[in-house]
Amino acid sequence: MIRLLSLSCIFFCASLTSAKAQKPDAAEQFRALAALKDYALNYAKRLPNFICTQITQRTSYPYIEIRESPHHDAIEEEITFASHKETYKVIKINGAAATNVRHDQVGGIISSGEFGSLLANTFDPDAGGEFHWERTANRNGNKAYVFVFRVPQMKGYALVETRRTLLVPYKGRIYADAENGAVERIELECEIPRDSEYKELEITLDYKPAEVAGRGFLLPSHYHLH
Repeated sequence: MIRLLSLSCIFFCASLTSAKAQKPDAAEQFRALAALKDYALNYAKRLPNFICTQITQRTSYPYIEIRESPHHDAIEEEITFASHKETYKVIKINGAAATNVRHDQVGGIISSGEFGSLLANTFDPDAGGEFHWERTANRNGNKAYVFVFRVPQMKGYALVETRRTLLVPYKGRIYADAENGAVERIELECEIPRDSEYKELEITLDYKPAEVAGRGFLLPSHYHLH
């Protein structure tokens, strides 16, 4: 049984430092959160149709206690984003051409939905999520607001186990541009039940500027799942 796995996706199509700034008043916090929610719920709708390449690099250890004999693999996929959703086509596995292999047939831990599903689910008005302003940060020289959040089980993160799929609550932080609410980073941690095959699950998703059809957008640039 694999006890520890690290999955890292790099998209081809930032440093974080603390910022000592005056805490915004309640009105500014409310405005910033409203801008963030609007951005998140409309993110996928604003994206044009495009194609990009995703490189997934995975590392797994048979036994977490000794951290020896790690297994590495790499998966190259073509992602087509059209009609506000993404589809995956596996191109290579460990450098060898892949033929008729679907995204869900790769085996091991896989992930999808980085181009908007995660944002949409987190900020879905029916999800019952809680959001609170935490602090001001400096991200790549620009002021960002950091909000903490928690999404309950009914709209939680889907864990696919050997014999079942279950929803679990998740919580984390979102870094958003202080002016327009554009999401620049998401940090997420699932609340795992004791009877789950998983022990922990953490995700970090970073966005960076990219040009598509002559226009600038913030697109996923790096995704890490532990």
